[in-house]
Amino acid sequence: MNQRFIYTAEVFFDELNGQGVLHHTRLMIHLERAQQKFFEPFRQAMEGYAQ
Repeated sequence: MNQRFIYTAEVFFDELNGQGVLHHTRLMIHLERAQQKFFEPFRQAMEGYAQ
């Protein structure tokens, strides 16, 4: 399996600290959103088995 998963998220100015680095609490939110998008095809496939 040589597929890559790329998730692009928009980062807003108010999520950055004074040095322009994403605040650590916001990082987890962005990671969670990427994780949800990654597992979305698997969830859809499993819904077919539940029926």
